[in-house]
Amino acid sequence: MSRLKVFPSSEADLAQVNESGFSGCPSATANITSQLCAQVWKNRSKPDIKVADEILRQRQLIASQALVPAAIYLVGKRSGNNGWNQVVLPFQPLESSSKEILDTDLAG
Repeated sequence: MSRLKVFPSSEADLAQVNESGFSGCPSATANITSQLCAQVWKNRSKPDIKVADEILRQRQLIASQALVPAAIYLVGKRSGNNGWNQVVLPFQPLESSSKEILDTDLAG
């Protein structure tokens, strides 16, 4: 069993990496929170709770919209690549109001 790798479904759990034995974290929103996740992972023996709390805040904000389209929108915005604006079924592009919420609340 020591070769079994455990991955939580959300980067919000990274602060418990040592006590839970996590091997990493595949998460759509980790594409947005990756720099913060790297900080927690690097210092996983004593994670900064403020950084972990910010990861959770951002994760919850992104998930409060349509999660996958929100992550796609934010990756496109960060990269400047308009190709990210093309989502495929069953997903729909984010409405302007959702983009505004993300843009405003993630900036602060």
